[in-house]
Amino acid sequence: MGNEADRARRAFDPSLTLGEQFSNVDSAADASPFVTYLDRVAERARDFKRAGYNLLDLKPGDTVLDVGCGPGTDVFGLEAIVGAQGRAVGVDASAAMIDEARRRAAETGSRAEFMLSPGESLPFPDGTFDAVRTERVLMHVADAARAVRELARVTKPGGRVLTIEPDHQMSSIDAADGELGDALFRGLHASVRSPRIGRQLRALFLRAGLTEVDLRVVAHVITSWADFKALTGFVEGLPETAVAKGLASEAQVRSLLADLEARDAEGCFFGCFVFMRCKGVRPR
Repeated sequence: MGNEADRARRAFDPSLTLGEQFSNVDSAADASPFVTYLDRVAERARDFKRAGYNLLDLKPGDTVLDVGCGPGTDVFGLEAIVGAQGRAVGVDASAAMIDEARRRAAETGSRAEFMLSPGESLPFPDGTFDAVRTERVLMHVADAARAVRELARVTKPGGRVLTIEPDHQMSSIDAADGELGDALFRGLHASVRSPRIGRQLRALFLRAGLTEVDLRVVAHVITSWADFKALTGFVEGLPETAVAKGLASEAQVRSLLADLEARDAEGCFFGCFVFMRCKGVRPR
């Protein structure tokens, strides 16, 4: 395990968080840590993801698109819903992710399709899909408004668009030094392109011409230190990254980590990610 962790750390610039580097996965020397992180999240957020699938109102034979599909986990889940008569497609801006998704599809006999494409310029005609989704992607794109317009454009009239994004500045963690905990937890996430994208989704949907826009706040409570580390993706190199960004000293970070580990040992650990889940319909 130690060697694997060392390889993962070497794949990243310690002055950058994992979230920052998701904006350009292919610039990393090794994309496998990104894939591993997404697999860990998918395993721990399985019920959360399935609830989102249900909101797409899919039926056998439908066409569905996942934008920012990563290694294809959600596309395979959607494919199981639309069945052999349907069409499940994933796009991602990372060639490494598309390669991995295609490898998994070939390995499992999946008919899902995967294409290399940025979210701001989708390679499909207007009105191609019955439903389109994206999850934890808009916070990384250069132009979120353009990406949402593209989601709406490729959706059929009467079709559904669903996005799920965090609002990192609303998320929180309980610590003895609450100010330091907030500074690190929110400060590190603040470095992604759009850390407040969650609160912007309703306006983005309406400006893209979508109707029946319904935004819900979903709190994902974490009571396990192990789950928190798996879901945040930056704890392994936290001291180095926090120091590089000028958020805290190494001694302060190590003190905070010791406090969080102690809380976990007591069964008192608490962290909370705040997500916005926004659904809209392309007008007929």
